[in-house]
Amino acid sequence: VHHPQHPDQPIHCIVWAKHLYDVLFGPADDSNVLRDVKEAMDEVRANGNGDAGELLFDHLFNQEIVKQGTLVELWSAARPAPTPLTLTEARAAKGDAAGKSV
Repeated sequence: VHHPQHPDQPIHCIVWAKHLYDVLFGPADDSNVLRDVKEAMDEVRANGNGDAGELLFDHLFNQEIVKQGTLVELWSAARPAPTPLTLTEARAAKGDAAGKSV
C-alpha cells in the first residue's frame, strides 16, 4: 500500500533529504514540505528559548514517527509500525552502546 507520507522507493528518501537540507541550509521556501520545521527552528533561534537541534530531532524521530504509526493501513504483523524515539532515549542508547566493545 502506498501512502504519500510513506517513502517506498529510494528516490522518495532522496527528495525528502533534499527538502531537509534546504530547511537547514537554504533560503526560506514556502513550497518546502518541511517549512513548518523551518519556522519552528527559526523561532527557537530568534528567541533563544530552546535548542534547534533538539527541536529538529523531536520533529523527525518522534512527532513524524507517531504520525506514521497512525497510518494503520501501512502496518501488519509482518511489518509493524515504527517506534518513536526521543532524544533522551537516543542518548541513553548511545551511552549503552559506548560501554560495549565490538
